[in-house]
Amino acid sequence: MEMNGSKREENEKMEECKETVVYMWGYLPGTSPEKSPILSPIPARLCGGDSWKDVCGGGCGFALATSESGKLITWGSADDEGQSYLTSGKHGETPEPFPLPTEASVVKAAAGWAHCVSVTEAGEVYTWGWRECVPSAKVTRDFGSAGSFQKDSTGKQSALPTEQAPPSDKRAGEEVVKRRKTSSAREESENPASGDEFFTLSPCLVTLNPGVKITKVAAGGRHTLILSDMGQVWGWGYGGEGQLGLGSRIKMVPTPHLIPCLEHAASGKDRPLLVRQGSVNSSGKAGRSYVKEIACGGRHSAVVTDAGALLTFGWGLYGQVE
Repeated sequence: MEMNGSKREENEKMEECKETVVYMWGYLPGTSPEKSPILSPIPARLCGGDSWKDVCGGGCGFALATSESGKLITWGSADDEGQSYLTSGKHGETPEPFPLPTEASVVKAAAGWAHCVSVTEAGEVYTWGWRECVPSAKVTRDFGSAGSFQKDSTGKQSALPTEQAPPSDKRAGEEVVKRRKTSSAREESENPASGDEFFTLSPCLVTLNPGVKITKVAAGGRHTLILSDMGQVWGWGYGGEGQLGLGSRIKMVPTPHLIPCLEHAASGKDRPLLVRQGSVNSSGKAGRSYVKEIACGGRHSAVVTDAGALLTFGWGLYGQVE
């Protein structure tokens, strides 16, 4: 019995000594002098006595993760890589904390093509990077059809362009790169005004309705979804393929809008199979099905309900939403 007890204690100590290891591979230009893709997984080393908690993915040439101490960690960018350098900060081969305008711990984070979003333990959301992915005004609740929105809470009209090419379009991407190359990334980081046309470099607090607490975030190529503790989903950014649950006629959603989720019958071919959100009973729980998980692809989205239903919406040329 004593031997068994000693063995149990030894196993417990070994479990405590186990360290979470993060492996990286792919295009992370700041991790190698040649900027060549990493072809096989290699460990990423986190310094400063902290430890890894979760890997959140990466964008255009950078990686994003969170630590056990509640820090947002970025690395992999290179000084002359334009948007990836600006979005993830001056963190090349060494994973380091990315500064946020709050001391609250980060509980979830996600990276899109060239934007990032994070949520703190207080339920506050911060986002930065590609400007169209950063909300431009206070939340608006009503959305219209045919490419226009109602007035928002600031009293200003928020217009949505009816035509806009996604960044995956080769010509659009080349134009962005060409314009970005007019000055070095180092000069842009020292002079924020030069990058303002395309990027918001400082993390911005997303304004939502009073009492809303966000628990999870997801980032697509050019759109963002956030999930509240009541199972409600908000989205903003580019929605031209229906990835924001509003149909494909609405191209841009500049502010967070409540996405109508979970109807058992589709309201149109572009819409997800969605339910009206926000029906809450006196116990504080949703009276009908509610969303408990969210995810974003490049140009499509997915949600999982408490009933175990998987709902997808957005671009589905290769079967993403079937």
